[in-house]
Amino acid sequence: MPGALVRALWDNSFNAVLAHPAAGSGSTLLAAERTARVFRGIELDTRYVEVALERWQQAMGEGAVIPPVPAA
Repeated sequence: MPGALVRALWDNSFNAVLAHPAAGSGSTLLAAERTARVFRGIELDTRYVEVALERWQQAMGEGAVIPPVPAA
């Protein structure tokens, strides 16, 4: 979903947290950051996760902190 569309929807929403089950390349993550909302995304394809993290780091100018995955 394009970031501008997400921001427009959020401007008319009371919810400050977004759970996105297919986070993709991070457009929604960036929109959440730019509108001071909490983002919780899930992505199974590690290539998309890497792209999203890189986009976030470039946009925010800082490194991402990735918590460890608990053992099953």
